[in-house]
Amino acid sequence: MRMTVKLTRSIARQPVFDRYWGRETSPGEDVRTDREIDEFIRSAAGSGFYPCCTCRMGTDALAVCTADLRVRGLEGLRVADSSVFSL
Repeated sequence: MRMTVKLTRSIARQPVFDRYWGRETSPGEDVRTDREIDEFIRSAAGSGFYPCCTCRMGTDALAVCTADLRVRGLEGLRVADSSVFSL
């Protein structure tokens, strides 16, 4: 991740981008050393993934949904999102 910060800075500072370049806002021009970059990453990094497949799937009685996406134990409710990718 540190190398990504450095590479992004290097690319953005190429002469072809001069007319678009302004003050760096994140992580900021005062973040220079590897240690400072690492501290920024630790404080700012997060997951870009939407949590999915967190409920038990399958065909047994413990699975949350049936094969036709009906939620077990509830009348008239089906799942239609990434929770059922593993079915």
